[in-house]
Amino acid sequence: MKIGMVHLNLAVESGDPRMFYSIAQGIKTRGHEVAVYTARFDLLCFPGLNRGLNIVVGESSGGAEGTPRGQSLLAAIKSRWSKDRFQKEGVAAIKAKLRPDLDVLVCQNDLSYVLGEYYKRVRPSTRVVWIMNNAPFYSERKANFWMTLASRLNAFREKRQVKRKLKGIDIIVVHDEERGKLARSLGKPTVVLSIPVDFESFYQPVKRRLAGDRSFTLLGIGSLSPTRKFEDIIQATAGLCAAGYDANAILVCKDVRQDSGYKSMLLSLVKATGLENKVRFYFDGAGESELRAIQSAADCFVFPNHFNIWSMAAFESMAAGLPLLTSRITSVAEVLREGEEALFFEPGRADQIAAAARSLIDNPEDYARIGAAGQRFVQENLNWEKYVDRFLSTAVGAPP
Repeated sequence: MKIGMVHLNLAVESGDPRMFYSIAQGIKTRGHEVAVYTARFDLLCFPGLNRGLNIVVGESSGGAEGTPRGQSLLAAIKSRWSKDRFQKEGVAAIKAKLRPDLDVLVCQNDLSYVLGEYYKRVRPSTRVVWIMNNAPFYSERKANFWMTLASRLNAFREKRQVKRKLKGIDIIVVHDEERGKLARSLGKPTVVLSIPVDFESFYQPVKRRLAGDRSFTLLGIGSLSPTRKFEDIIQATAGLCAAGYDANAILVCKDVRQDSGYKSMLLSLVKATGLENKVRFYFDGAGESELRAIQSAADCFVFPNHFNIWSMAAFESMAAGLPLLTSRITSVAEVLREGEEALFFEPGRADQIAAAARSLIDNPEDYARIGAAGQRFVQENLNWEKYVDRFLSTAVGAPP
């Protein structure tokens, strides 16, 4: 089958492009003809994953998604305007590049879904799939009342827009039940497929910690954004140090959006808690080999998000043998058993993060048990081959 895959921005290293490339490569290995369409492409963004793919770039002159942002309402509006412009111009540029004989068109995230309505007019028999990892009409609490109100009004507007332009979509693919509810509210068939992990690439043996070893390193990974709640990891590290443990933190938080306000807050918090020599930031991100070394140096992965979201980095670190500490309200917690494959804590409770870490430090047998169980869960349940086969048969309607 001839399958076209659309992702507007393949110039930023994050979990979303990584997933996109992995699906494209998996479909290609099944013998299908794959063409990748994007408005922005960087060859050095996941070079191992984009290698060998037919990538067609429809250049957009619009503002990038990584626009600098501040904490004010005006800054947020400007950032949103720039992102909207980039997406609209990107869709128009890709529209002009799409080949007219595709059997399947797969659109991932954001405004790419509008291509379905257009392409159905070109070729009505084409099956159009929308992978909705990030619902464009999702709203969360912001820094203040007015920003929260603006976010909710914008989400309401965007949901109406999505519904008007969704006629060309045959099925929506999401990665957790929370997004499944949002997708089904649009009145379209929806399938939930959990995002898998390249287990062999990330695998490392679970560490054997010794009784009495009070050194411990907490790891957090994600783009630099207030939604990531890296401050909770810093405060948990401070709590452990205050309790007499030799605690450290590694935060891989690439400053994609040049969020100087949040960056300054984190650096100030580190100084205020006396952790200048205890917290290491990677504001430029980390390459693949460097990331493996960081995971090897860490003792656990902390996922402190305050809202329901999936995390490839969490499961990749579990594959690397690190026990997971996760906020109870994340999508990650939905699929794991508390106390078996991970330890849970209430969102915003740095003291509970510290308490969970202490239980792993003081009980090496629990550390080994949870690390091994989490690693086994990833290996057995988040397999890329199984995902691609299910994606092809359930969403695309093609033989695996």
